[in-house]
Amino acid sequence: MSSGRILASSVRVSTSGIAAGRIERLWQVFAALSVAALSWWYFAVHRQPSADRYHGLVIGLGWIGTTLALLAAALSVRKRLYYQGLGRLSLWLSDHSYLGVVAAFAIFYHAGFRMGSPLTG
Repeated sequence: MSSGRILASSVRVSTSGIAAGRIERLWQVFAALSVAALSWWYFAVHRQPSADRYHGLVIGLGWIGTTLALLAAALSVRKRLYYQGLGRLSLWLSDHSYLGVVAAFAIFYHAGFRMGSPLTG
């Protein structure tokens, strides 16, 4: 055998792209199901107006939106701890993106689709 064939046969094929694709798909499913659940919760409470249920909805959506926004902001911390080995930065970026989308829906539902004043907008 020639040396080229020997080197070609010993080349290792990386499967990390397959795992990353699966994780990306899981984040997509999570985001879609989360937005669907938040939408269902929001419109189910609005069908039967009750002060207690509406107050619980608004407070719950506010906490969910705040928690998800803080989790999405964890990317900034991860970028500063680059050499700590806390996972690949590309996976953190996709986590940041999908958590941010779900957080935005929760916050818009919390605000009742109102932007507010220039200070809060």
